[in-house]
Amino acid sequence: MVAPSSSSLTPPCPCKGSTPCCASVPADFFRPHRERPIIPSRRHDMPMAESELTRIRNNHRLLLALCDQLERIADRLPDGIDRQECLVLARALGPALYRIQTVEETLAFPVLAGWQSLEPEMAETLERLRFEHQSDLCYAEEIQDMLRAYGEGRPSPAPDAAGFMLRGFFEGIRRHVAFERQALLPLAALMRHAPASGVLRSA
Repeated sequence: MVAPSSSSLTPPCPCKGSTPCCASVPADFFRPHRERPIIPSRRHDMPMAESELTRIRNNHRLLLALCDQLERIADRLPDGIDRQECLVLARALGPALYRIQTVEETLAFPVLAGWQSLEPEMAETLERLRFEHQSDLCYAEEIQDMLRAYGEGRPSPAPDAAGFMLRGFFEGIRRHVAFERQALLPLAALMRHAPASGVLRSA
């Protein structure tokens, strides 16, 4: 294992400047505190602005970059991991995930709920996504504990179990992001040109 340096463990963006997310995500996005982003409330008949859609797309890129970093850690277990990287992720993972989920639930979910009259399954879909958000946060806490243990030089659980935990987490996040990108965001974008209320009036 690579020992942590004495430098500050202020979490950087996990993509280290190599993907577009760094250009769009605030520099302090990975501050290790679970703070609720300040986002104005939204009615379901208010279409999303392009900047809001872009914000969610950038958050998706950030989540996928995090998954890539977790996968690299899983691939390098037990002896090739960077302990400082583990400590950084242990501090940042849960708070970053919470902020990303809050943005989605505040900006996108109310808009998508406006389609319930045309798509009765939408309410069930949004409820399932909220449940997945909560499950992912709980899982992230376990991942953080494991990363902290490895970062502090006390590997627990065993490498095989740690790798299984990591892969279960980042594969679930990737599936969640893929569904939102392929199914929900295009629908939210469509509402910029044809809000659900207008569609219903013309139906």
